[in-house]
Amino acid sequence: MGRRFRIKFQNEPGMDCGGLLREWFTLLTEKMLSPDYGLFEDPRGDLQAFQPNKYAAQVAGPDWRQDLELSGRVVAKALTSRVPVGVALTPACLKTVAAEDVHWSDFMIAQPDLARNLRFLLEWNDFPEDEYDFVVEEEVLGELKRVELIPNGSEVPVTKENRVEYVRAVMKHKMIGSADGPMAAFAKGFHSHVPRRFVEALSSQELQTVLTGPSIIDIEDWKLHCTYPGQPTERIKGWWWDVIESLSQEERRQLLQFATGSNRVALGGFVNLRPKFQVYIGGGPTGWPTASTCSNQINIPLYKSYADMKNAFDGLLRVAKDAAFGFA
Repeated sequence: MGRRFRIKFQNEPGMDCGGLLREWFTLLTEKMLSPDYGLFEDPRGDLQAFQPNKYAAQVAGPDWRQDLELSGRVVAKALTSRVPVGVALTPACLKTVAAEDVHWSDFMIAQPDLARNLRFLLEWNDFPEDEYDFVVEEEVLGELKRVELIPNGSEVPVTKENRVEYVRAVMKHKMIGSADGPMAAFAKGFHSHVPRRFVEALSSQELQTVLTGPSIIDIEDWKLHCTYPGQPTERIKGWWWDVIESLSQEERRQLLQFATGSNRVALGGFVNLRPKFQVYIGGGPTGWPTASTCSNQINIPLYKSYADMKNAFDGLLRVAKDAAFGFA
């Protein structure tokens, strides 16, 4: 499934022991998902789950197919490199990759308002048989377009007898698109690196977990697989974990990305982080913590009090959030 990458950033020193690879995948994934490129969309509009943009051909340029195939290979390479991408894919995208059928329950989660409207259409006793055809209207680049759901769909009226087929066609169009469209291009790229037979052994939910990593950071697991080079003292080590305990899950993920280049823990926990997470304690009593992502290390000054350490980490996280340093 390919050789292991070793990453070197231009004009930046550092040996890639795993941290630079994770940072590279994180930066690359952020670029792939950027709305500036038009390759991906978040159907619910909450930036929680993404899928290939069904209008990529119209908005992402002439190379959209190759770009989405490359995106699929990048995600697959991250999987085989045991690097969680930290970005959730929609159920439709996951099921396309895992060769599963998309169900109504997936549609209800992805687009609940439209799903409720279509259910009403199915239950409508006085269904008007001259108001609908096999076409949907959608906005593309600010222009309202009519998209045929089947060949010559504008000439096929929706009736009581075929309205189930109409609802299925709308769901398929909204969730997956055409058989040779953007979703298929992404899946093709993914399967070019991870053969379909391997993916079919996983459910779509299992695939999501493998790709994104655990959503909760287990502090006890973190403690168990942490080393302390430098000048560690039990007091400062205790302050460090007190700071971690005081943070929210989002802040812990921010700090993890600061130190390792990724805001997620690999499947199986910190035991699978290579090299092990390191807390280097040493230097003067002031200043902010620094990090060496190439070796999964955070560097902490010899603070004189817990308050000094807490204030330093609070300042670091606040500036990171305000400046959008790529933390998620």
